Amino acid sequence: MNSVYNIAGKHLMSKLKSEYRSISCCSAELTPNAIENLLVSCPHIKKIHLDREVKALLNVGTPSAKAIDVKKMIRS
Repeated sequence: MNSVYNIAGKHLMSKLKSEYRSISCCSAELTPNAIENLLVSCPHIKKIHLDREVKALLNVGTPSAKAIDVKKMIRS
C-alpha cells in the first residue's frame, strides 16, 4: 500500500481514503494520471474498480444481506 500512498500523494486531486489490510486492498480517489502511474509502476495491482451505484430489489437484496426477518416484517 505504500506505493499507492506515494503515488496518490504526488497527484494534486488524489488521496488514499481507506486501507483494508486483511484483504490487501484500499480505497482511493485518483486522477486518471495517478491510475496510469499505478498501473505502470505497481505490478502487484491486479484490478482497479470504479465506484458505481448499485440497486437491488428486495427479492435479490434480502437473501444476499441475510435479512429474511426484515422481509417478513414488511409483509405484515
